[in-house]
Amino acid sequence: MAVSPEILSAPLDGTPAVSPHTPLSLSPSGQRLTIHGNVTIDLKSDIHIAIIRKLVEGHQDGRRFSARELLDHAHSSAKTLRQAFGAQRWADLEPYLKSENGLWGFAL
Repeated sequence: MAVSPEILSAPLDGTPAVSPHTPLSLSPSGQRLTIHGNVTIDLKSDIHIAIIRKLVEGHQDGRRFSARELLDHAHSSAKTLRQAFGAQRWADLEPYLKSENGLWGFAL
């Protein structure tokens, strides 16, 4: 039997354990996004964190946002979400972020 180091350290570092049944979870710091309990995306940029926080809140509330609204909220000068996140981070997020009628949100 093996125990994940993340589970063992969770009570010590204040990070709550993420259930594999939770479709979307964001750490309190906003620096780690977990999708379906097994996909983790680490964020360092304040812009990335602000955009993802807004998208996670929207997912929980059943809301979607225009790219401009998300970029303005994060004080980003980028013209698109792809540009704001950069090629690598966007490649990580793109399978889970979808636009419907020009409004972005998580499609899980």
